[in-house]
Amino acid sequence: TSAALGAVATALTPLLGGLITSGRFEVDRLAVTGWVVYAASTAVVLPYGTLAAVLRRQRATFFIRLGDSVASVGLLALLLHAGASAAAAPWALSAGSLVSAVIIRSWVLSARRPTPGPVAPAQQELPADVAGAPPTTPR
Repeated sequence: TSAALGAVATALTPLLGGLITSGRFEVDRLAVTGWVVYAASTAVVLPYGTLAAVLRRQRATFFIRLGDSVASVGLLALLLHAGASAAAAPWALSAGSLVSAVIIRSWVLSARRPTPGPVAPAQQELPADVAGAPPTTPR
């Protein structure tokens, strides 16, 4: 849904941009697309950050996200210094967010995998009430 709305917003930028700004300046379609990508990149990292919190790894997740923010701002500064337009801002910010999503995803998913241990017996007899039979009433 977000991607579809983003595509509509990008397509309607020439029409709605002038309406929103009262014609004072043109809205860059590349910037609008970049902000759509940025919104998607933050949506990608959110579930993995939440899972990391459930796994009690909030502090490490915070520092990963802090690192991606600092790296993104650094990338933006380099792009602007090299002459890029302000439309590069959301693209630079998206890069860090996507990288942290990959890092956090691999980290939390590997933390959830069971570690190899002793092999469980093939089949154990279960008590009747656990195996699905109706519980018996004591006599």
